[in-house]
Amino acid sequence: MTVEKLVTELTTSGLGSLDPGKLGELKRLCRDDRSGATVVEAFTHIFKALHKGHAQVRVSSLQALNELFERSHQFRLLVIEELPQFIALTMGAYQKKLPPPSSHAKRLKALATEYLYAWVERFGFAYQRLVYALRYLRFTEKVYFRPAARAYKMKDPDRIKRQHEAFVANRREYMRRTLVAVLADYMDKKREIERTLVCANNCFEALVPDLAEMFGIEDRPAKPSSGTSKSADNETSLVTASNDNDEELDEIMAVMAANRHAIHIEFDPEKVLDVEETEGNSAIYDAVRDNLKVCVRIHQPLVDTWMARLDQIDNAIDIGVSELKANVRLLNGRL
Repeated sequence: MTVEKLVTELTTSGLGSLDPGKLGELKRLCRDDRSGATVVEAFTHIFKALHKGHAQVRVSSLQALNELFERSHQFRLLVIEELPQFIALTMGAYQKKLPPPSSHAKRLKALATEYLYAWVERFGFAYQRLVYALRYLRFTEKVYFRPAARAYKMKDPDRIKRQHEAFVANRREYMRRTLVAVLADYMDKKREIERTLVCANNCFEALVPDLAEMFGIEDRPAKPSSGTSKSADNETSLVTASNDNDEELDEIMAVMAANRHAIHIEFDPEKVLDVEETEGNSAIYDAVRDNLKVCVRIHQPLVDTWMARLDQIDNAIDIGVSELKANVRLLNGRL
């Protein structure tokens, strides 16, 4: 039996499901032809049936298409090439109306969403256009995929569990490798960054005078305490004298409270830190500029990259993650 006749009988049978014998024959013909011509022919006839103006024919055509899609890479490429037309014919996207009868039209759309969701779950990593199509339908056409996701999980729960476990294991391995790479890069570049920061800081200290020296603030040594060799009688007399002066102290505080004066001090950081470049300090200025360029153009983007990669790592992966994050944040603050 030819491919065209098999496709015609499969899609126009009017049954709720495809005939297993004829479907198996179609699969065998596609599998045995190593040239791929039979796959192309089957796709052509199935897609031609999808254009029929009857929803039941489209349902059967969609079922046949799904069977071959799951088994042939070449067939998947052909479907993906015509993906916009496929979702228009099966889901009514792009303001295309599905043909009657309405009951089969609803089933057609439900099956199409279920199949597309399953294709994305199984083959989306290799065929990104499937993922883009699903996102477009979900967010632009407002197609509801939750029933399709539920049906997919109920169909093969063991495989879903295995996929989830594999995803978790791959994610943990990715985070471990990222941690090792960032830690190695951090240990390699840390000394260079520290050296640049120390050099820049020394240059700034050479250019900007110390504020204590600028305002004439001197460290005054504390007065030595009165000898500890005083007798207990002298200490008692001092306490008694202090108590006698409490009333006088209260009067002084009352006078000070009644005669308050505000003291206003102006401090302009720009003037304090404004150091003109001269022949004497031009070498220091050049050093400051060079270190600043290195910090801004090289070190800062590198540290930002470390922080972005470390933020993706769970602290439970390794004991040293939190410590490394803290060190990188500290280095970023210094930059």
